[in-house]
Amino acid sequence: MLDSLIARHDITVSLLPYVFHVMVAKHCLVHKKNMVTTSYVKPEMRALDEEAKKAGVIILNEIGLDPGIDHMSAMRIIDHIHDRGGAVLEFYSICGALPAPEAADNPFKYKFPGAQRGRYGREQ
Repeated sequence: MLDSLIARHDITVSLLPYVFHVMVAKHCLVHKKNMVTTSYVKPEMRALDEEAKKAGVIILNEIGLDPGIDHMSAMRIIDHIHDRGGAVLEFYSICGALPAPEAADNPFKYKFPGAQRGRYGREQ
């Protein structure tokens, strides 16, 4: 069924658990279809890069809230600091969630629901 669905469409958006993305990607490569996931790039997915390029297929990962929007927002801040000669010693990211439409009252349309902290690293 997966093979048939991929064959009939121009792009596959895989929102399955990350352990299934490589399987989906391999079907996309057979049918020369583009693919998008919201997950981090695992080594097994990275190993498909050359095959995807040869097939003229784009497999785009980390296109979601986390990873995705949060990383782009973080890099915008970090690049802004670097462009002015500054250094980032620590950076903590608090991820968000999609709120009910009536509560989506900011430009990104998401909220920060918790206090999860992720460390982006330390620069000298």
